Amino acid sequence: MHEELAEIKHKTDLNQVIFLALEDKNLFKKLVECLFHNNQNIADKAAWAVSDCALQKSHIIEPYLPIVIEKLLKANTNMQKRCLTRIFQTQQVPKAQQALVFNHCITWVQNNNEQVAIRAFAMKVCLEIGKIHKDLLEELKHSIHLILPFSSKGLFNRGKKILKEIELYQG
Repeated sequence: MHEELAEIKHKTDLNQVIFLALEDKNLFKKLVECLFHNNQNIADKAAWAVSDCALQKSHIIEPYLPIVIEKLLKANTNMQKRCLTRIFQTQQVPKAQQALVFNHCITWVQNNNEQVAIRAFAMKVCLEIGKIHKDLLEELKHSIHLILPFSSKGLFNRGKKILKEIELYQG
């Protein structure tokens, strides 16, 4: 699988890999394993493909959530952070790893050096975990209020939307 990822030059090539991985569980497993490849370019493309697969067929990622979280916590490129965080906007983080993921994501939310998409996705992940652990919603709310005055338009809009959702959950 890593050879195929190394050869990808265009999104259409990546879409072909995604299509094949969605149809073949063994191929998807190999794709997940490529998240840990030493070549960052291959690991980035694997993250993108795994993320797209998870968004198209959410059940396909479920057996691999602990592995994906392990990589998320060690992600060292923006592509990996963005793609892997994106998965957990819609996938529930396993209970045993919720505190770790929340702490990691709240750090990204607060870090002005992170890309806007990473911070926005991390906000949503924190919200989803906060829906389960309501005490964490205050921390997220506080973090969003701190960054809003210095946020880009996109992050500002996401922050306002998340704040509205928090208000609904806090009643």
